[in-house]
Amino acid sequence: MRKVVALIAFFGLFFLVSCDKTSFTDDFQITKSTTGGTNGGFGISPDPGATRDTVTTSAYWDEHLLRVFLRGLSQNEKTYVIGKHITVSYIYTYSDLHMPAQYVPVIADIDINPIWREENITFNPGFDPHQFLSFAELDAAIHAGEVTLTETNNFYRYQVIGK
Repeated sequence: MRKVVALIAFFGLFFLVSCDKTSFTDDFQITKSTTGGTNGGFGISPDPGATRDTVTTSAYWDEHLLRVFLRGLSQNEKTYVIGKHITVSYIYTYSDLHMPAQYVPVIADIDINPIWREENITFNPGFDPHQFLSFAELDAAIHAGEVTLTETNNFYRYQVIGK
């Protein structure tokens, strides 16, 4: 029995060590810059002196209402993310995140990807606007022709800060 447990533990450890996280750590490491701050976590394209917008908002994820803090990326960081074809997650909004909105944004996933790109939800003619509580509901509405999504040029680094 001990040999089986040891073998399972060995293969589990081998799997964890062999996972390739190189591209993630290269692209999103936060290191000291030569000016004393941090490089913002974007590999070879640091932008420590950039002006960034920040937003604290609520968002629905799988019917859970969360509080999230969003820190906007600078233009250089956006260019880096787009140019390197870095995978991003999405935050689906009913209007610009800086404007008051009747409905709360929806997020598709919370994973190790630290970047969200904003997409705006527009209800198509003949459909009444309403709150989506999960991406599954939003996805069904997309496939039913109820809504249209419009990709924006707003990218954010996100942090879930509470419920």
